[in-house]
Amino acid sequence: AAIAMIAGKAGPRQFSDEAVRAPATVALRERVSAVGDRAIQETQADVTIVRQDGRRLHTFVAQVVGSLENPISDAALSEKATDLMEGLLAPGRIRELIAACWSVEKLPRASTLARLGAGEA
Repeated sequence: AAIAMIAGKAGPRQFSDEAVRAPATVALRERVSAVGDRAIQETQADVTIVRQDGRRLHTFVAQVVGSLENPISDAALSEKATDLMEGLLAPGRIRELIAACWSVEKLPRASTLARLGAGEA
């Protein structure tokens, strides 16, 4: 939760060893606690932040992005895929692979995806 509050999102790139060990992250992590609640479903989130001045910020998400009731947009899915592949494939190859995925029904063979993902031509 500390990484998400500092970075504004909590994807794989935000959880680097450097980011997790950063003094600001460690300091915030020491003040963050997670409490399980069986009344909260897997597709929900209920977050309360208590500021130093005592003010409480609260949000409840009835259906997280990516659930059946709140599907992820195509643009957000492409962005997430790009984030996951960054550093593993060249940027041009990432774009090519994502484009191939969006038009998979037009590919001559499914193995094209495997070759693109492996960095092959």
